[in-house]
Amino acid sequence: MKVDLILKNGNIRTMDLSQTVVRWVAIHKGKIVSLGDLDGNQPESDCCIDLNGRTVLPGFIDTHTHGSLTGISLSSIDVREDSSLEGIFEKIRARCQSTPTGGLVTVTNLAAENLKENRFPTRKELDKISSLHPIQIHHVTMHGCVLNSLAMEIAQVDSGMRGVETYDDGSPNGILSDDTVYFEASNRISASTPEATIESYITSFTSSVLPKGVTTVHSLDAQDLPGDTEVWHHLMGTHPVHVVNYVESLDVDHVRALGYPRVGGCICLDGSRIMRTMALNQPYEGSTESGALYYDDETIYRFMSRAHSLDMQFAMHAAGDRAIDQYLRIYQRVVKEQGRKNLRHRIEHFSLPSQQAIELAAEYQIALPMQPAFAKLWDVPANSVYEKLFGRQRADRVEPFREILAAGCTVCGGSDSPVTPIDPLGGIHALVNSPHPQRTLDITSAIKLFTINGAWAAHEETQKGTIEVGKLADLVVLSKDPYLEQSRIKDIPVEITIVEGKIAFAV
Repeated sequence: MKVDLILKNGNIRTMDLSQTVVRWVAIHKGKIVSLGDLDGNQPESDCCIDLNGRTVLPGFIDTHTHGSLTGISLSSIDVREDSSLEGIFEKIRARCQSTPTGGLVTVTNLAAENLKENRFPTRKELDKISSLHPIQIHHVTMHGCVLNSLAMEIAQVDSGMRGVETYDDGSPNGILSDDTVYFEASNRISASTPEATIESYITSFTSSVLPKGVTTVHSLDAQDLPGDTEVWHHLMGTHPVHVVNYVESLDVDHVRALGYPRVGGCICLDGSRIMRTMALNQPYEGSTESGALYYDDETIYRFMSRAHSLDMQFAMHAAGDRAIDQYLRIYQRVVKEQGRKNLRHRIEHFSLPSQQAIELAAEYQIALPMQPAFAKLWDVPANSVYEKLFGRQRADRVEPFREILAAGCTVCGGSDSPVTPIDPLGGIHALVNSPHPQRTLDITSAIKLFTINGAWAAHEETQKGTIEVGKLADLVVLSKDPYLEQSRIKDIPVEITIVEGKIAFAV
């Protein structure tokens, strides 16, 4: 039998249980049909790629992205690399000049701690740039923003709302630091976004992941952009990559009616560490603040109970130990009433868990999408944001990947894009080369976070995550072997991305 495609003369790391390495793999009708070591055993094919020793891994899976927001970010002003407010203001001025009057000007990836002023811009400063354009500057965490006066008017924000920060005279200064008001404001600002524009956001997002070797994304949407759920549903099956959708809604029956087997995502039980809204059992370092829980127990119970009763996998954002404890406390109640169902419910982030929480997550087989890039970004030894927020002892407990895996939990890798760029090799590099022993993993474990563990989190481990006969031919070809380039994994180029046997990206 002739097959559709053969990759030969390669270093093909199957990532199966035996860590088998083969030389060739044959693909037919989108699936892997055979693989082996000797060229003479290969089936025939009219299409053959000579790898010339290059390395092949299973296609990467990013289990925590915000697709619509990433699409918005790709078309926005990105200030991730800016070091001063004036530089940011210059970019906004230029965008306003090229934007029709009344058009929204969006800025992403503001990190005040990286600016020489070490502060957020304010409403009045943005008003000086333009009073004719609504301006919204998203914090890098996507858990807060800054608005000019026109944007605040559209968002219907006033100083009496929680998280609306003020000037000394009590008037709003444009900074929204609480998730509830941030999401409400963002929804109102983007409420008039045409479906065609939303579709462009989504398609630019799904195309953008291919050069990073990503063949499956878990996209958590609906909380920030009204109407995107319907567009995602309309586009289902048309993407160049596999998309696993999580609809961020507490209305379980509505999501079920749309045909989705899962619900939730970044429905936030708490907020962000950088914004000091992550809910802690003990206050932040040098502060009396300990973050906030955004929902009461009964609201979360109704959501979890309904989803569990309908055999729907649910996911919720819980970063701080107090939020994680709330999730687990309520979930235990649901299990006591309904029993276990192997639904692999998810805790997004799981950043600062207690030892007991880790043990319970293992016992209940909860999937844990986590972000290796976070610690690399915010716990740099020379200037640790974590240490400033938590103190050194507690900072060492944030993102304890090694301890969580050792307890028997399944951690899966994600970027939280657009918070950090989609870059599985960067995430693997961060784990293998972490200066912190609790975050350092061997390379096989690190790769599994972005392959088989990600597949497991979506009940897809029989279809994806390893290179084995019968599985989908989702593959990534790398110019070098990460096992031999462990100190430079993040710099290894992706040369080919294959989705269901078809070349979706090639340099």
